[in-house]
Amino acid sequence: MSPSGRPRPLSLMFLLGMGMASERNNCPNRCSCQYLEVNCTGQQLQEFPAAIPLDTRQLILAANNVSYLPAVELSFLSDLVYLDCRKNLLGDDLDFAFIGVAKLVYLDLSFNNLTQVTFSTFSHLLSLVVLKISDNPNLVAIEKDAFANNTWLRHLDVSRTGLTFLDTSTVRDLPNLRFLGLSDNLWHCNCSFLDFITWMTESNVYFPGEGCAKGPLSSLLLQICVERRGPSVLFPKTVLMHVDCGAHLLLLQKHRSEQLGSTHPHTCSHPQDTSADADNITCYTPAGLRALKIPAVEAQLDFSCLTQLYKQDYIFLCLIGFCIFFAGTVAAWLAGICAVIYEVHTLKGEEEKEEEEEEEEEEEDTVT
Repeated sequence: MSPSGRPRPLSLMFLLGMGMASERNNCPNRCSCQYLEVNCTGQQLQEFPAAIPLDTRQLILAANNVSYLPAVELSFLSDLVYLDCRKNLLGDDLDFAFIGVAKLVYLDLSFNNLTQVTFSTFSHLLSLVVLKISDNPNLVAIEKDAFANNTWLRHLDVSRTGLTFLDTSTVRDLPNLRFLGLSDNLWHCNCSFLDFITWMTESNVYFPGEGCAKGPLSSLLLQICVERRGPSVLFPKTVLMHVDCGAHLLLLQKHRSEQLGSTHPHTCSHPQDTSADADNITCYTPAGLRALKIPAVEAQLDFSCLTQLYKQDYIFLCLIGFCIFFAGTVAAWLAGICAVIYEVHTLKGEEEKEEEEEEEEEEEDTVT
């Protein structure tokens, strides 16, 4: 303490250093912590780790046995932009789990036990750019509006799941979607699926292999910081504002050997990068179209759906014919009744008129 009663600068530096050291030592058990990064890969964790530093940007929980993501604990990590939960036991209790991590850019939920995706699952991730839910063999349903709020979604992977159908509006209404993984699913190529197949062939979306959008947080940070130099075409303004490139300097230097290669370095930038996966997008049912590539069956489906009639079509035509016959019969019956009534009314009027004429003649005869 100086004579003026103010703490010395060395004391302030010492206290600051102690605070930083204590924060660095605050690392979950069996996990490794670096600056802004917590890695708990392959530690056989049964539940979400505790005591994660609040300033964590990258959290890797891959290859564990975690079956539940607590929304409250996740909400403490408000600066999280990268979350890797692949190869765990996560199920269907993910609704509202990500309500407190609105800055999340990258989310990997592949190799889990998801069975469906609803609107509430990812509706709070307004800044999400990469979403991987591939290799969930029990995933059989994705709601039509499941990604309605994820308008910045650029890479979506639903490969190797149990999906047989995907509504066209689910992906068509994503304005920034560029890469969509669809391979090795049990697609049911019927007339209801024709609209989606047509969209596939006409859209500007690529169907990449496994090599795209994989990588550490540094690549995403590099992209974000590059985007901040000019008009953003890849990341939402919320992400560009919240990600501090200076604070991530150590991560950027750690991976400085990674080259940008293009304006968006960590995605497949050309159609040739995606051609391999397109060969794996095939029909599973019906049996006549099994193993055929989806783009190749468009013409067959287009022809068969316009010309071929199925059992339900014949039933529909029979019902329509019966309805037309019944309506015609009723109309003819009503017309006949109306004709009879009109004829009876006309004859009655003529008889009354004749009676009146006869009465007038009789009156005239009596007068004369």
